[in-house]
Amino acid sequence: MASQAAKISARFDDESAELQAAHAEISRLQAALALQGALAEVGALVPGVAHELNTPLGNAVTTASLLQDRTRELGRAMDEGTLRRTMLASYVQDVHTGVDILQRSLQSAFELVAHFKQMSVDQVSIRRREFKLGDVVADVLAVFARKLDRARCKVQTDIQLCGELDSYPGPLSQVLSNLIQNALIHGLAQEIRITAREFDSERFELVIEDKGIGMTPEVRERAFEPYFTTRANSGGSGLGLHIVKDIVTGSLGGKLTLETAPGKGCRFVLLLPYVSRR
Repeated sequence: MASQAAKISARFDDESAELQAAHAEISRLQAALALQGALAEVGALVPGVAHELNTPLGNAVTTASLLQDRTRELGRAMDEGTLRRTMLASYVQDVHTGVDILQRSLQSAFELVAHFKQMSVDQVSIRRREFKLGDVVADVLAVFARKLDRARCKVQTDIQLCGELDSYPGPLSQVLSNLIQNALIHGLAQEIRITAREFDSERFELVIEDKGIGMTPEVRERAFEPYFTTRANSGGSGLGLHIVKDIVTGSLGGKLTLETAPGKGCRFVLLLPYVSRR
């Protein structure tokens, strides 16, 4: 009897060890998939960021070239002794204008790169730090500027949080990115509104809503299921909203609700803690 009990106990220990190993492997795969997803998200945004940089950098190059030509003209006039006061005054005015254009163009490019860099670092590292919600929202919107412009979609923000969050900006930016993508691709939204306000001393409410086509009750019921998509023929993976819910209720430690109806758009309400408990 004792021998039989020992065998059962040993078998139980073996199966328990196998389960623990399987659980560890699943956790490792989930982490790898999360990192792969973050890298794919960042990679998908690179062409848009490059396109956005073309405008300010193109303006800067053109302006620098024009100032170079004007400087050569001024140099020739000095060498030939034909330099006049009016020519010098015109040159000084052109320099002032050109320098102003250069400063604004390069500042615009610098800000866009900074937004993209911060968003990329946060998403790939998935690190916890203190940050302002408004900064994360600004980073995401700056990177999505081209897509929003092409879709002729306007975005309004109203972030009424004064303090900082102690949480995970990378996953939060991925949530915002996925919801914006969902509004553009599935909701065909022409307007998106992002608002945040204090809910109580420990939590705040973040709302992302759009004026798109909304969802039917049947689609709403399955919206967060993995691999469910209404755009299978257009390359939809069906993972966008599933990832959103997983992040909100997982690493961000919050709650997520969806309000929608056909023709009424979608309203995602995130109830999140100021300080992550994870």
